[in-house]
Amino acid sequence: MKSITDEDPQYWERNTQNALGAQQVNKVNIEVVKQRLNQTGGVHIFQRMYGCEWDDETGEVKGYEHYGFDGEDFIVLDLETETWIAPRREAVLTKLRWEKDKAFMAQRRTTHPAVS
Repeated sequence: MKSITDEDPQYWERNTQNALGAQQVNKVNIEVVKQRLNQTGGVHIFQRMYGCEWDDETGEVKGYEHYGFDGEDFIVLDLETETWIAPRREAVLTKLRWEKDKAFMAQRRTTHPAVS
């Protein structure tokens, strides 16, 4: 980390601000999911997993982005078709809204550049 901060003195401040922004977005997201699933009160887990998988034998790289709620898939991005998969009927509205948002979908492509 010392070499990173020596090269990029703003590293910690920038990433702290990014995390604080993400916290606000996730607060809104969990409330939306709670409404769609007719959940009130209690403790819930909202999970976002994203990254890429690299097959070192074939060199193939695949990106992924999944959202979950209380341990179950809520919505999953299919990067090959650039569409969202809604494993639960309550996620269909989110799927339709996100796919309609061209800027959001373009951001997904940028977030996962391994997929063209």
